[in-house]
Amino acid sequence: MKRVCIAGNEFSVEVAGDGPPLLLVHGFPLNYAMWSHQIDELRSSRLVISPDLRGFGGSALGSDVVTMETYADDLAAILDQLGVVEPVAVCGFSMGGVHNVRVLEEVRVARTFVDPVRYPSLVRFAGCCSWSVGDGQAGCERGA
Repeated sequence: MKRVCIAGNEFSVEVAGDGPPLLLVHGFPLNYAMWSHQIDELRSSRLVISPDLRGFGGSALGSDVVTMETYADDLAAILDQLGVVEPVAVCGFSMGGVHNVRVLEEVRVARTFVDPVRYPSLVRFAGCCSWSVGDGQAGCERGA
């Protein structure tokens, strides 16, 4: 488990394996450990990055107001701190899913316009899964 400091806040980040980067974003109220089986399987072919989001698991909440955009900014900053400069596959569950991954994609793609050499279309695929308890149906959405 790595410790990453961003703007005075400390984050716990599981980093395992080698290969094309894969960012796994946990749901509410979980932490990176929800991905432990996936991390074990994927580490042989991917650089798997699975942080505890701000205020969850081993990551500090901080004193600022936290929004979904804050979480996305944190994820982008974590990737920066880890030196990830190639396209990232992103998978999020629940709160780490559809909205958060889309915002993360906007944050990273927006940086493409600032530094096109360093950020050449960083997010290539976002896969988001959610579970609806009410009807017992799982749903997945894919984005390019």
